Amino acid sequence: MSDNKWPFSDPRVSGVQEHYERIQTFLDLTCKSKEPVVIFRLQVAGIYFARGIIEIILDAADKDQLDTSRDQLKKTLPKKLRWYNLIEKIRIHDFHRFGLIPPNPNMNGFFLGGPIKLHARKGKAVYSIPSTGPQKECTGNSCIKEDRPLISKDGHFCDDETNKYVTMEQILKDFLCDVPAVIDEFKKKLKS
Repeated sequence: MSDNKWPFSDPRVSGVQEHYERIQTFLDLTCKSKEPVVIFRLQVAGIYFARGIIEIILDAADKDQLDTSRDQLKKTLPKKLRWYNLIEKIRIHDFHRFGLIPPNPNMNGFFLGGPIKLHARKGKAVYSIPSTGPQKECTGNSCIKEDRPLISKDGHFCDDETNKYVTMEQILKDFLCDVPAVIDEFKKKLKS
């Protein structure tokens, strides 16, 4: 038995590892499916588990179980976990705002979920979405206020940091590659 008061791994570490395994399981299932709607739904479920990993780590900081703060983690985790912010936006829009629907392979689809507020004051506030991602222009005292908008085009999601459109499959695969190092660091930062 370890010095840990639990005869097994810390429950938070076990939870993070379980979420990691769930993502892998759902990605494996997408490879076996030929149905686009099923694949989309499995990938959305994977996004929830990816966000679950992040939430468990942030919650540990909130409960003073880590030697770092939530604010510090919110600065460092996006650098360690690819697509961190995009995962958050996809989950928020699916769970709280609109509910994402599978792309229709027979048509071109575009989705912009806000809120996005344009305030024109002695100038202009323009929000446009060319193929390279959102473009914003304000003049005078005008401003644009966004609350984690989500942009998708034909099943690809626009990432704010890179202005690239990526698939959920790529988001999940990249995230999975980054998670083991974050789990190792999480284990080290847990207070005994």
